[in-house]
Amino acid sequence: MKILKLCIISILLLVLISTAYSQNYDFNLDFGANLGYRQGNTYNVNGQNQTVIMDQHWGAIVCMPELMKNPKLERNFNSTSIVTDDGKVTITREEADLLTITYPEGKITIQESDNGGTVTFMGNDYEAEIWSRNELNMQVPDGKLKYKSTATSLSISGAKGDVTYKKDPNGFTITSDAGSTKYKAALDGKYTIEGVPMNDHPYGYWGIEFYLPKYHVGVIVEFNRLINMPTFPRGLDLKAFVIKK
Repeated sequence: MKILKLCIISILLLVLISTAYSQNYDFNLDFGANLGYRQGNTYNVNGQNQTVIMDQHWGAIVCMPELMKNPKLERNFNSTSIVTDDGKVTITREEADLLTITYPEGKITIQESDNGGTVTFMGNDYEAEIWSRNELNMQVPDGKLKYKSTATSLSISGAKGDVTYKKDPNGFTITSDAGSTKYKAALDGKYTIEGVPMNDHPYGYWGIEFYLPKYHVGVIVEFNRLINMPTFPRGLDLKAFVIKK
């Protein structure tokens, strides 16, 4: 009888331990370069799912068809158009290094170059300068950001300060003037999080989007497609700059 009681107690303890670990954050140890913000043909842009219309080596042209009024897709030799009750948006490959997105009130241009490119949107230029496969300068609304990477770390600096993402055998650590945040591997592909909230750190951005809310069409530039970056677990709470018309 005593042996039976001991067995039951042991089983209950194992269940309690297992339950405690399951309460940790599940970040899926499938390390993916997409950091979890793109799955298949869909981007998650700050909580909104957006569908890829056209892939590019620097990112993609995307849309939100569920918000469009009677959308129709028209494809021609060098252009793709989305026609809705609100108007027509046309994506055209003007030249090998020039892409335009024309809408009734204006256009977005993406001019590529040997060391980066420039997106022109609402009269403003947003330039990406690729100094090497490990160094990028990117113009964003907050000013110019400088990205530098190694196989195990990524540092970003700008007007709001510096932040470093560093991998180690047990997880990774984010460090800035706000403090540090430690993602530590636990059991069953889960992570525990210690330190300051992720949102306290500056520049937790995976990319930038130029978005037309009236037409639900956007241009996404992914920073990790421009330079080499270390891969981190999906679930890392990174955001995208979104510039709207």
